[in-house]
Formats: sequence, structure tokens, C-alpha cells
Amino acid sequence: MSSLRKRKFCQTDEEIIRTRLIFEGDQGHDDRRILTLMKIFHSSFQFDKCLSLLDSIDQSYEVLKLTRTMDVNEQISYENKYRIMKTRVELLKQELKHSEQRLNEAKQRRLNIIEYDQYTDRINQFQTRKILIQQKRSILERKRYFEHLQQTFETT
Repeated sequence: MSSLRKRKFCQTDEEIIRTRLIFEGDQGHDDRRILTLMKIFHSSFQFDKCLSLLDSIDQSYEVLKLTRTMDVNEQISYENKYRIMKTRVELLKQELKHSEQRLNEAKQRRLNIIEYDQYTDRINQFQTRKILIQQKRSILERKRYFEHLQQTFETT
């Protein structure tokens, strides 16, 4: 059957016309049959075009499908990277906030120490303070002396 097809497609237009004239003779049906043969030949040529077009469409579809899967995988990868970076940024924000709190606390402590030192310097500058400190020392010395005397009286 395939050899018949090959032979049909290998025939030239003149051979087709000659074989039709042998079968039909000089009657008026020649033109109609030749037109149908030409349509068949033309449709077979169109069929080859359609097949090549379908092959190219199929290849384009495969390329499109592969590109789509590649894009989807790339999008998933970028989403994962985005989530990781977002969590890192959140952790860094929390760490920054904690560091700012510690810095503010350290600044406040330092200000408190400076303020305390200023108050003590001012208090120590007053003459009465010096006198009070000397009186306190003398009272403590007298207390020790009396305690010592008390112990000696008790032992005797």
C-alpha cells in the first residue's frame, strides 16, 4: 500500500492526466476529476505543512512548559530566600532595639553618677561639712575611749 502511495505521489501531472484519459476517455468529467486530484495533492501538501506546524507548536509548548516550571521553581527559591532574610531582619531589629535600651540605661547610669559626684563635690566644698566630719571623728574617738574605760572598770 505504501508503494502505491509513493507511486501516486511520484507521478507527475501529465501522468495523472494520461491515466485519467485512459479510464474516462474524452468525456466532460475530466476537469472535475483533475480538480479533485489537484485538491488531494494540494491537501496532502497542506497536510505536510500542518504536520510541520504541529511539530513546531509541540516544541514551543515543551519549551514553554519547561520555562514555566523553571520560573515556578525560581519563584519558590526567591520566596524562601525572602522569608529567611525577613526573619534575619526581624532578629536584627529586635537586637537593635535591645541594644538601644541598654545604651539608654548606660547613659542614664552615667548621668546619675556624674550628678551624684557633682552633689558630693558641692557638699564637700561647704565649711560646715568639713566641721561636721571632724566632729564626727572626734565623737567616734571619744566613744571608743569611753568604751575602753568601761571595759577596764568592768574587768577590775
